Amino acid sequence: MLQLKDGFKGSRMVVLPPPVTEALGRDPFTSRLYLTDIGHFPHARHHFRSRPEGADAWILLYCTDGAGWVDYRGTRHVLGPGQSFIIPAGAPHAYGADDAAPWTLYWVHFKGDMAPYFAEGCDRVCAMADPDHDRITGRTTLFEELFLAVEAGFGDEQLRYACATLYHFLGTFRYLQAGYQTRREEDGLDIIARCRDFIREHIEQHISLEDLCRFTGFSPARCNAVFKRHTGMTPGAYVQEMRIQLAMQLFDLTDLHVNQVCHKVGIEDPYYFSRLFRKRTGSSPSAWRRQGQKSTNQS
Repeated sequence: MLQLKDGFKGSRMVVLPPPVTEALGRDPFTSRLYLTDIGHFPHARHHFRSRPEGADAWILLYCTDGAGWVDYRGTRHVLGPGQSFIIPAGAPHAYGADDAAPWTLYWVHFKGDMAPYFAEGCDRVCAMADPDHDRITGRTTLFEELFLAVEAGFGDEQLRYACATLYHFLGTFRYLQAGYQTRREEDGLDIIARCRDFIREHIEQHISLEDLCRFTGFSPARCNAVFKRHTGMTPGAYVQEMRIQLAMQLFDLTDLHVNQVCHKVGIEDPYYFSRLFRKRTGSSPSAWRRQGQKSTNQS
């Protein structure tokens, strides 16, 4: 069977020379995360690589069309559109294109102290929930930015920009769920935005978990899960956070008394409000106001 490492029609690749990668490894700006090789193989029929001893860098494989496979730790992993795999440095492996529908492959080899963190948990087939979404376009746009930066030459500015872009590019794989949630999901960020508007409109009133459940149509458990996933807080904590944020603005922009501010943000007990405000800001309401007035006078 014909097997090719590279040389596919339309293929592009840049291999940084060892003196360049060694310099990147010494530069305090780039040493924590930098690339050594980068390429794009469209419809790479007969593509095949085998490294029984592993590679000296982490390898990101990202399939956008067709299919391919990765042999890693005694298992064959099949990749399809929108799926990726990161092979750890030093790990024996092989990979190649599917015979019937060869993959279109974007790949990057990278090193640095941060490399294991970006690769953590990605030595398996990772997929976006919606491979047809325009997130793929955004990701390949980042790849193009990265590729063009190193293709333009190996000057310090180009390389530093490439390394900065690499953080963002790899982040779209490592932090897929946190950074690339589909906004069209029923329980996604659009729900949080709608809840935020609801809370603002009713901020002077008591807002319970039951109120938010009625507004969203969620069960209490699901409402809690959605808020925790997208805000890192429970619904109740999120409401309190919005109350304190509004109070901070009122102290900065108005002369309202503390009791009046309490009423405006829907907290009846001024003493409880003061304790909550201090816990959130590190200052009492009066100290916060004095600090704001001092800053205004100085500016």
